[in-house]
Amino acid sequence: MRIITSEMLITKEIKIPQITKVYDPLSKKKDGTVTSQAPVIVSGCNLNLKASVNSRFCLTQVIDFIRVIEFPFVYKRSDEQAILHLPYLEPGEYFPSIVMQESDGKNSVYILPDSWVVRR
Repeated sequence: MRIITSEMLITKEIKIPQITKVYDPLSKKKDGTVTSQAPVIVSGCNLNLKASVNSRFCLTQVIDFIRVIEFPFVYKRSDEQAILHLPYLEPGEYFPSIVMQESDGKNSVYILPDSWVVRR
């Protein structure tokens, strides 16, 4: 899987997704701390890339950013908000990411400049 940069998105005329707020309803935290196997509400802009490219939300571990972790459910997805259900996650730090399918059928991942922490 290839990692793509903001410049590559701009070249392809794709709006760059941005996360401005993350809320974990289970722990009631808004600081990027999330709970494994629970929903999380993500706010921002340009979050709905599905309209322009075949894309899906995922996570990548800070220590192994090539391994993509899929979200089992996406309850809502618009330009301003996404409600996602986290899979089982080991404690650690993760980057929210977006996997996009290229025209050649290969997948690329855009890692958002944000980090989420799963605690025990």
